[in-house]
Amino acid sequence: DQGGDDLPAPLPDVERALVFESANRLQEAAAVYSQMLDHTDLTPPPQGEPTSLEDVTRALNATRVTHAVYRAALVQHRLGHAAEARRLYGIVLQFAPRSADVERNLARLEAGQPPLEPPLDPRRAAGRWMLFVSDFLSTSENLSRVLSQADPQQGLNSTSGALFMQLGIALDPSANDWRLAAANQLVDGGGLDGAERVIDQMPSDSVFAPDADIVRAAIALQRHDDAAAVTAAERAAAAGSDRWSVIASAGDVYRLTGRSQQAVASFTQALGMATDPKDRAEILGWRAFAHRFAGEYAAATTDMRAALALDPGENTRMLYVSILMDDPAAWRDGIAMARQMFAEQPDSALRLNALGYALIQHPEGLEEGYRLLWRGFNNAQTDYAIVDSLAWAYYLYGAFDQARALSERARDLSVADPNAEVLDHLGDVYWRLNRRDDARTAWNDALHARPDLPRQHALEQKVAHGLTTPAPQRRDLPQVNLPTSPAQRGNL
Repeated sequence: DQGGDDLPAPLPDVERALVFESANRLQEAAAVYSQMLDHTDLTPPPQGEPTSLEDVTRALNATRVTHAVYRAALVQHRLGHAAEARRLYGIVLQFAPRSADVERNLARLEAGQPPLEPPLDPRRAAGRWMLFVSDFLSTSENLSRVLSQADPQQGLNSTSGALFMQLGIALDPSANDWRLAAANQLVDGGGLDGAERVIDQMPSDSVFAPDADIVRAAIALQRHDDAAAVTAAERAAAAGSDRWSVIASAGDVYRLTGRSQQAVASFTQALGMATDPKDRAEILGWRAFAHRFAGEYAAATTDMRAALALDPGENTRMLYVSILMDDPAAWRDGIAMARQMFAEQPDSALRLNALGYALIQHPEGLEEGYRLLWRGFNNAQTDYAIVDSLAWAYYLYGAFDQARALSERARDLSVADPNAEVLDHLGDVYWRLNRRDDARTAWNDALHARPDLPRQHALEQKVAHGLTTPAPQRRDLPQVNLPTSPAQRGNL
């Protein structure tokens, strides 16, 4: 009660309802959850970038709202209120489509069976509460970091949030969806041993067991143990053979380990399982990316055109630009889409980067792309992709010293998850500055960052023979109406 006033909605109601759940006073829990739902915004966040304060708020609140509504659905399910439980499960699926536990509980509801999860007791209710608190702490700390414009750092984004999450799953071992989240959080933070310990506690009969194997594959990929990654992916695909999302996730593991034919086959299998147009568009996007990763640009473009016909949403259109940018026969179509997206949100750093970087792939777009990337950089100086894009524009103008400053910053910003393209660009810049050993170090680092097949072959040639193409000629840089230039910024 004392802490309730300091917590955002719907946490005060969740806190009280969990106490009633733990005492098996389900009618009172249902009443509290009903009150909670009356004053909770149940609109899912937008698919792409937020365009209003309401969108930002919904995105920040999405996880806690999803889990709060899920708890309300479980109580209604236990009480035998099938219609209300079905409605609430449906709301959860709007926030978190394809949730395996929700789909399983809907099937159990129709069969007259109780929910998958065991009822709460006081210990497990305390664990669930800590999980809600962990989300609040993680969101708050991440938001503070964004507002302070701090550079990304290696390690956990929120140590207190991670601590509460792991305490929560220790107190409630049935919280296997949160167990997945905790393991992925540790993988992203570089704590692979900890992630392995967390995920190895997943019961083999859990609905999330296939997802646990996908996490194991991610751990193996980080350790550069491709054989173990493929084994885990194959195990996941076998156990989750009725879920296209698991099949597609396994396909992405195959892609990253250089098994392009197996990857494409998995995405094709997943496509045959999906019926929703947005789901099919997502799978086509994954398959397009696998084609591009293997250097099959025409096939990638074909898949992206089909995906766009099914779903014109922001994520599909952004991937469309990224895929068509690399296809000489489709570059202009990609530029047209990037211009359309930029016109919709001209202050979006993401869209500025998409259009600017696509433009500089061809000489006729270099000047316009440079200006756009400068504008994007001015809006997002901690986004390694934008920093790298502007660095490459400088490189193409022959301004190698300015390119080096930005390229090194892009490398430092992406140190937690090294990017092959960033490191490849840095190596090229070093070579033009006659720093040959540094160039080969950067290119070797890029080879370890799992580049696509065409880039891998190019990198191997560079390591062996250096750059054999002529250097871009130094040209005057276009004037940009901004107060400073990268070379003048103290943090560069």
